[in-house]
Amino acid sequence: MPAARLADLQERILVAEDTNKGFLSSARYRLDLRAYVESLESKTGQRAVVHMHNAVWFACREYLEPRIAEKVPVVSTFHGILPIDDPEMTRIRWRSPLHGYWVRQSMKKGRVYAAVSRRTRNQVAAAYRISEPSAIRIVYNGVARDESAPGWPNRRVASRVTLGFIGSIERRKNWRLAVELADCCNKRGLGVRLVVAGDGPEQEQATEAARRRPYMDYLGPVSDPIRGFYPQVDILLLPSLSEGLPVVALEAISRGIPILSSAAGGLPEIVRTGVTGFCCEQTGLDDFERGLRSILDQGLESLRGSCERVYRDEFTADSMSRGYEALYREALSGQD
Repeated sequence: MPAARLADLQERILVAEDTNKGFLSSARYRLDLRAYVESLESKTGQRAVVHMHNAVWFACREYLEPRIAEKVPVVSTFHGILPIDDPEMTRIRWRSPLHGYWVRQSMKKGRVYAAVSRRTRNQVAAAYRISEPSAIRIVYNGVARDESAPGWPNRRVASRVTLGFIGSIERRKNWRLAVELADCCNKRGLGVRLVVAGDGPEQEQATEAARRRPYMDYLGPVSDPIRGFYPQVDILLLPSLSEGLPVVALEAISRGIPILSSAAGGLPEIVRTGVTGFCCEQTGLDDFERGLRSILDQGLESLRGSCERVYRDEFTADSMSRGYEALYREALSGQD
């Protein structure tokens, strides 16, 4: 959650955020989360809410150790659903039924659940057999726009367009399609530059791909993409095979950068063809080439304003914070 909004919220509620599944794995929290929350409340004089970002993990731990979070207000967020997102995990057939049972039992206790997109909520509800999907609230991710960072209009290249990919360099993110698209465009006379940023299990292959292509740059991990990546990019590529609601997409439209994406996860809720870019229903090279030409035909400058408008209306840090503040209060009232 953004620091500025959280600081304002903390005047009334203390939010103990779990950023990975390890939050409950250490001895300090594993035995009695309630004692931890009570100590926070005693030190700060504030009501405390625990926000879990791995919803299944918490549902599992609460089921196995029912007293671990007794009388603790908890909000859990689904950012995705691995048995659907990862083809390898679909082979483990017992996972979804078991995860679903844990989550349903947790919901019966009044736990508050959220999802980062409608698509994620629908996937979770279907896979976990949740009879009332609306019980999972939708709170879109949001980002704060850094007004001091270089803006998209500061860089214009007359001779060629720069495509950008940023994310984990792995099969699930389908980064190789970005390379194939750049290859195809340059072979057909549509000169483009490709900038790839990120690290991951296939980063050596990305390094080699860049070495062999004069029109490709591999930056490796970029600590400050707002300044080190986006100012170089005209169009962001997100050809992912699975997604939740990627923050990089929000960062791009906040800077007025249109997106060429797959329809994985919540991407269609951000990437709207003709408004914020082009969303490809399929992940084939021909589909992405067609999408790129559509964006270029419409004009980057014309898309810039609509990208920024969609960001301001729906995906700011403040809008996310307001959504979660309502859920924190609901979780608190459920424990009163």
